[in-house]
Amino acid sequence: MESIAGLLIMLIPIIMILVFGAIWLAWMAVWIWMLIDCAQREHFNSIQGESAKLLWLLIIFFGGIFGTGAYYFLEKRTDTRTRYSTKQRPTTPG
Repeated sequence: MESIAGLLIMLIPIIMILVFGAIWLAWMAVWIWMLIDCAQREHFNSIQGESAKLLWLLIIFFGGIFGTGAYYFLEKRTDTRTRYSTKQRPTTPG
């Protein structure tokens, strides 16, 4: 019984490292995705002006998860909602 308890105590840090590592990798993928999306975007909904792209890039880069979340909910998510109006929405055959 002591060997099982010792094994579990040794496995807990490894499992925690794997879980937090997976969370960190997922966040980094979303962060890079938002940086690329911002760099390629021409029009911004929430911030107007010539320096909007630079400002959003700085917010995403230095804001971490909060900057990434702000960009996603203020720009990316609103863009996909307004991409198709009711007249332009693709129809499914059948």
